[in-house]
Amino acid sequence: MNAVDARRNTIAVYRPTSGVEKFHWGGTLLSVRRWLSYAAVVVLTTSAALTFNAAGAQAFNLLGCKYNTSGNSLKWKDYTTSNAYRNPAEFSIIAWNDSSSQVQFTEVTSGANLGIADGNFGNLSFWGVLLDASGVDPNNDNPLYKCSNGHWTETNTAWWNSYHADSVPGAAKQSIMVHEIGHALGLAHRLTSGQACSNVTMMDSFNEMYVRCGWNTPRLDDINGVQTLY
Repeated sequence: MNAVDARRNTIAVYRPTSGVEKFHWGGTLLSVRRWLSYAAVVVLTTSAALTFNAAGAQAFNLLGCKYNTSGNSLKWKDYTTSNAYRNPAEFSIIAWNDSSSQVQFTEVTSGANLGIADGNFGNLSFWGVLLDASGVDPNNDNPLYKCSNGHWTETNTAWWNSYHADSVPGAAKQSIMVHEIGHALGLAHRLTSGQACSNVTMMDSFNEMYVRCGWNTPRLDDINGVQTLY
């Protein structure tokens, strides 16, 4: 799988000085609520944490799409370009496999549910992104376009944006990929700001989950969310 420079027609995160947080997507300014129905649900941004709270008492949010198979029979394929990414890819898979008997990924060379890759998307405001099977364009290759009756209809590919991720250690790379695998399993963002680290999940922003709290393995609320799905 070839990495490409996806600088045109891409996602950027803006932080206005007042009013509701807005996002720019392919030339269109979207409100937070509308954006969440599009690509932000599968992007881990490099910006400071945004504030969204889980609805109700549950401490996880769901995308509305998941794998149409048992969670303990999932398959993944490595598309990384070096050990700097290969190792965190393996550790991210191990982290999810160790989190619950209901999630088990096996590495394969074909027929994977999930691919893991690194590529240079340029100075876009995300550390990682989940795209469709051969997707390399965050603007057009959102896997939610390939969701039918609540299930993914093709392989997903979880990417590191090496433009940013090259500069962080393996533990941070693992944190990013655990987050993206969470999306592939069906978890949506649960973004907080300044809460106790015991309440911060892997589906939070990079600044919250890793920079502030040091998390790089699934938290209890992430596990509970996946266990409701598989």
